Amino acid sequence: MRHDGRVQPLTPDEVRRLQAAPYSYTEVGATAGRHTPRGCRGIHLQLDLDQPFERALETLMTWRMHEGAGLRVRASASRVVPGAVVELGFGFGPFRIPSPCRVVAVHGAPDAAGFTYGTLPGHPEAGEERFLVTRGKVTPGGSSTHLQVTAFSRPGRWFTTLAGPVAGLVQDELVERYRRALNME
Repeated sequence: MRHDGRVQPLTPDEVRRLQAAPYSYTEVGATAGRHTPRGCRGIHLQLDLDQPFERALETLMTWRMHEGAGLRVRASASRVVPGAVVELGFGFGPFRIPSPCRVVAVHGAPDAAGFTYGTLPGHPEAGEERFLVTRGKVTPGGSSTHLQVTAFSRPGRWFTTLAGPVAGLVQDELVERYRRALNME
């Protein structure tokens, strides 16, 4: 597997361990629906982007959106593919919380593409997140590109349970960082 220098590779043992791990939630694939699972905090957003569809999609599918949001990215592949595993590091310097996920699905259509990943044991949250870059109708001013984020989660670790509503604020800030990262590429 080839890595572009930004995404750091997981070791073969880490890849095997994460690919064999069960998801840390039971509602796998639920972000494709309209309802947030019971007991979960839901996010359903559409954010405007200043980038063309193709550029935003490339940023998303190469983990650069996550890197641009300030996360350390270690993955089994430099591009998002079905079944890929990723460990996102949230925090600063050596004080990063590992957040392992596995890609549930890759979505591809001419005007809406992206992926869904789900949390694995050890992630601070238990749930799923779906990212779609969408293209609206072309107008005289150009095309309209958006990032759709659909997610649900509940605390997955003791410290996120203790954090209560603060964990939701952190998640909201991270989504805003994703939007900024897509607009900067």
